[in-house]
Amino acid sequence: MTSAQLAIAEGSQCAVAVAGARGKSGAFTPVSAATVSDLGNVVEVAPEGVYTTRVGLMPHSLRLETPRLTLREISLEDADAVQAYATDPEVLRHVTWGPNSLEQTRALCAAWAAEAKDPKRTSFELSINVKPGSATVGMVGVRIKSVENREGDLGYVLHRVYWGKGYATEAARRMLEFGFEDLKLHRIYATAAPDNASSLHVLEKLGMQREGLLRENQRIGEAYRDSVLYSMLSREWRALRGA
Repeated sequence: MTSAQLAIAEGSQCAVAVAGARGKSGAFTPVSAATVSDLGNVVEVAPEGVYTTRVGLMPHSLRLETPRLTLREISLEDADAVQAYATDPEVLRHVTWGPNSLEQTRALCAAWAAEAKDPKRTSFELSINVKPGSATVGMVGVRIKSVENREGDLGYVLHRVYWGKGYATEAARRMLEFGFEDLKLHRIYATAAPDNASSLHVLEKLGMQREGLLRENQRIGEAYRDSVLYSMLSREWRALRGA
């Protein structure tokens, strides 16, 4: 999902990166530079510092759980549910994309599903589902921005009906855990519009540090918009977790 496609409703524009391969034991293992590693689920040659991941028996089976949410891969069947918030003016007010046509939404869902099957995928775009088994109520994504620097960004969007319930914070916190614990990132950052008070509150609840203002870094139509930059380092994540 590009930054123009993944945005914030109750949260921030953001995304993260990859750094390991999950084998039979379920643990992430680095794929080394000059070797072909067969970890049961992964056979991949990777340049130095680059990691690929396949979770479970297939690369498109990534599934993360929180007390109230299931985060899973997007499928074409999610298009109608995604379209419900991709055309909502209140959701779109703080984002740089939309409104999407149903054809555009279906094409994006198909692209995300195809990307999930790519053994060299560098982004993870997941559906947010409220337990025990709701339809898609939003999306959360993490992407690699710099392999060398182990840096990524985090992004999510949530249907307006589900704002104010803490779901954006819960989903984003699980993604931070995934980014730092499984993907071994050093830094994860996120941005939010200065007037998006809900988004700024979510980032602060996550414990991310406000770094400053990016002046007119987002173009929306013919106008430019500022963004507030937040980030977290791996050692700050460990401190929050008491590790």
